Amino acid sequence: LPVEHSMVGLGGGTDQAIVKDNVMRFTSGKTAVAALREVAATGQDEAEAAHTEEKLQVAQPAILNHGGARTMSLLLVEGNVIQGWTGDAIQLSAIQRTDDPIRLIVRGNSIEGAIRLTGMPQAYRGLLTNNINLQTLEPVHAVIVPQEPVEK
Repeated sequence: LPVEHSMVGLGGGTDQAIVKDNVMRFTSGKTAVAALREVAATGQDEAEAAHTEEKLQVAQPAILNHGGARTMSLLLVEGNVIQGWTGDAIQLSAIQRTDDPIRLIVRGNSIEGAIRLTGMPQAYRGLLTNNINLQTLEPVHAVIVPQEPVEK
């Protein structure tokens, strides 16, 4: 794929999620490309090529929660290797819950890219430690963007 894409996307309704000990590598479309295939009129013989409007236009982080923090009580992201992302490698959203804050644990990951957390401090309890940049071997600290929940 030519654009950075999500490997793990957690949607609304997810209560708890654990993303642990994975290797996620984005090669920026540098791998060998297969020859074009003929598509039969019935569509039964080969997979159809993606239409332009279906192609990913904007880079996405390797791991993100799609506003799932509205119902999510725990998200653990630990021990992952994330290579090839130039923007956000991990992007998390903490939306104010009605009962208690989401618990976000992001630790021990080796990444290329940033860790971004969006939400108000009262919407989450976070432990974001021991994450390192694969290129520099320096600690990666989360970029925290305080943002009020959008009312619908």
